[in-house]
Amino acid sequence: MVLVAALFLMSGFLDDVPFKPDDEFVIKFVFTFNKRGEANKTDLVLSQVATSTYDRPDTSPLPFMEVTLELLKKSENEVKVKVIRDNDFPVTKKKITEGMKMSVFSGFVDDIKDQVAGYNHVIYFLDKDGTAVSKIVIEFDEEGFYTVNGKKRGKL
Repeated sequence: MVLVAALFLMSGFLDDVPFKPDDEFVIKFVFTFNKRGEANKTDLVLSQVATSTYDRPDTSPLPFMEVTLELLKKSENEVKVKVIRDNDFPVTKKKITEGMKMSVFSGFVDDIKDQVAGYNHVIYFLDKDGTAVSKIVIEFDEEGFYTVNGKKRGKL
């Protein structure tokens, strides 16, 4: 029983990674209008289309968002970046350099607001051993408000 409690406490400390300071990065949101791809048999949309009055999904342009990260400053021990989407889906892991720009994620605004996909992203900065040194957390709520590292930044 004591061992289980000790492991539980240790896991809480391991998850306590500090936020990267605001002056060391810039998050940019770019909005465009894109069409969804054609539905195929594995798409969730296909079941919705079957009950609609249309023969195929609506292909009109929808609001689409791309989010990029510009790394203004990195600490000595930050070697790699790892992006996790929606609390458990690994997006990318790559080496970093100061001044680099990288796409963090992109998705349709309606999917983000409906909490389908892309509503939560954690960007971990890792040392050479793969241990998280700092993080950036980008979250969206159902109303479209978004926060970066727990600070409200705006609305979609």
